[in-house]
Amino acid sequence: MQSLIDGIGWWALLASLLGLIIGAATWAVGSHSNNYQHSSTGRRAVLVSGAAALLIGAAPTVLNFLYGVGQSVK
Repeated sequence: MQSLIDGIGWWALLASLLGLIIGAATWAVGSHSNNYQHSSTGRRAVLVSGAAALLIGAAPTVLNFLYGVGQSVK
């Protein structure tokens, strides 16, 4: 079960990286061509992909913390 979850986490981080790269490219091309719509879409993709990667990376620590808090409450 642990290896399955680790694999899903790996693929999710890879998808976040791909979204970050595509979003940065869209942002750069939109900014260079003075296209506000593409620039805004690329910026949003970069921010969402970065936030997703942060949440995926922090998930084990947050879950372990919450599990520890739950065990201490009786």
